[in-house]
Amino acid sequence: MRSLLSLLAGLIAVVALAVALPAAWVDRNVAEEDGYVALSRSLLEDEETRGQLISSVADQLDASARDLAEQNGIPSSAVPDVRSEVEAAADEVLKTDQAVDAWAESQRLSWQAMFADPEVTPPGFVVTPGPLVAVVADAVGVRAGETGGSVTLDDPAVQRAVQRAEQADTAWRVAAAVAVVGAVVSLLAARRRLGALAWLGVGAVLAAAAVWVGAELASGAATLQSDGLAAAVGGAVVDAATASLDDWLVVTAVVGAVVAVVGMIGSAVAGRRG
Repeated sequence: MRSLLSLLAGLIAVVALAVALPAAWVDRNVAEEDGYVALSRSLLEDEETRGQLISSVADQLDASARDLAEQNGIPSSAVPDVRSEVEAAADEVLKTDQAVDAWAESQRLSWQAMFADPEVTPPGFVVTPGPLVAVVADAVGVRAGETGGSVTLDDPAVQRAVQRAEQADTAWRVAAAVAVVGAVVSLLAARRRLGALAWLGVGAVLAAAAVWVGAELASGAATLQSDGLAAAVGGAVVDAATASLDDWLVVTAVVGAVVAVVGMIGSAVAGRRG
């Protein structure tokens, strides 16, 4: 009876760990503002994202410059081609520290648009390029008016993903508590506790592997059926998220493997003494 209880408790602990790992990652890196900004800060290095950003910034500055000219009684046809000028210079501008900081601020505003009000249904995946547009305008020397606004990918699947991210905090805490209780019960009920410890370590490795497979399948299925800036940034966020989660899983698997080895060695030594 004790052995069965130990086995069941251990299985529950492993399953709960497999739930807690991705939920905790989502809570820290998506549902928390600073985590999301840190995760998406490096997206300027992604070639597709940079290309879409340059195109979007050029379009915004060109339209803004023409609107500003018309407000001052100047026909928009008399305004020089701002778009080509911005596109020619923006690639180098986006490599500067000022542009990277502006992009981080842009992502902070984007996060606030998606998560700041839990009482409101998330609009979808949002990109707010205003701060970056302002930096490029200043660097290129283009005089433009208002450069705010957001680009939203309002795909229903994306909206559901944002809503689930908001629930990650509760999910990982409950799952982690269940995993800890299950592991403790498994060890206490086991006739050979070092052997049970070894199996829990193996379970941690298997949980990490299962999460990795699930994440790879999910990222492969997360093809955004849209073009443009929001889709490009969203795709780059998925890639960055997968890589970041992989780091967590590697640490979990290594710790699990160490625990398994310690348990096996300890069990073998105890068996010889017995």
